[in-house]
Amino acid sequence: MKNFNKKILSCLLPLIAIFIILTACAQDGNENRPATDISNDTASSSISGEAAINPLTGLEINEDKVNSRPVAVMINNIHMAQPLLGVSKADILYECLVEGGITRIEAIYKDISSVGSIGSIRSARPPFITLAQGLDAIYVCCGTSTQAEDLLSQNVVDYFNLQYFTDMSFRDESRLESLGFEHSLLSSGKLITEGIQNEGLRTETKLLYNQKFSTDSQVALGESAQNISVNFSGYKSTEFLYDPDNNTYLVYQYNEPMLDSTYNVQNTADNVIILHIEATEIDDEGHIMLGLVGSGNGYYANGGKYIPITWLKESDDSPIKYYTEDGSELVMAIGRQYICCIPLSQSVTFK
Repeated sequence: MKNFNKKILSCLLPLIAIFIILTACAQDGNENRPATDISNDTASSSISGEAAINPLTGLEINEDKVNSRPVAVMINNIHMAQPLLGVSKADILYECLVEGGITRIEAIYKDISSVGSIGSIRSARPPFITLAQGLDAIYVCCGTSTQAEDLLSQNVVDYFNLQYFTDMSFRDESRLESLGFEHSLLSSGKLITEGIQNEGLRTETKLLYNQKFSTDSQVALGESAQNISVNFSGYKSTEFLYDPDNNTYLVYQYNEPMLDSTYNVQNTADNVIILHIEATEIDDEGHIMLGLVGSGNGYYANGGKYIPITWLKESDDSPIKYYTEDGSELVMAIGRQYICCIPLSQSVTFK
């Protein structure tokens, strides 16, 4: 019996040795596996807390969209054309005079791909082309003024005139019936994105937009701006009412909320900027040209407070830069912008 046990033990010992060797090798191998590096990378990313930031707002954005070219869409804004569509998803809204005391809005989207219906869409005007050019944006309109057509023919921006790119737009039947033909043309993020892809336009921006965003802005030391009334003309003004519960401004015009019917919400603005700009009538129809290239004065409001600022646009191809009265670069609070470009003769009231 003892001899039998010795024989079994003599057979098992080599197997036990092999098992020990293989186990040790496996443990050594695990120490060098890529999975360990992935874990370290994840931990490092988590510790740093870094996220992709939208350079137009300071808000988080999908990383693959950080360097995307913005898209600028011309929005009809006369009283008859209300409610608007898709404006609450824009990163920046520019409101400017066009003619006869009326305004239009240019909606700037860093990532337009997921935005629903947008509009109603109207014709191009030179100031809005210059604003889009300064952001390296792709410009979307339907029709042009004579002056805008001359400017677009110089290829200063990539653009889509939806009169010719009809597959990028549609007529809303309910608006067509209730508001008429000229107020019924809509597009969407999906249609515009597909149009850009089909035409093979450059989608990565060449512009380094250096606006600073922070929770610590100079405006925190400003004067009260619970209610802001911005006059564009004797016909048109825009009001901003501070909502302390949500730390944003509710936008009003025509004595009613500015609505976005795509998302069934009132439009809001985190940052309100008012720029005094020289405005000149350039033809018998009263079309307005704005002196956007140059400098001037204005105001910046956020969080229920405002401060005076100055602005500078060095060329057609450069974005507008903002400074405080002492010449320091404006640090803007994080969030969306609503920018009012008003004539030198018009006023702003803060309450």
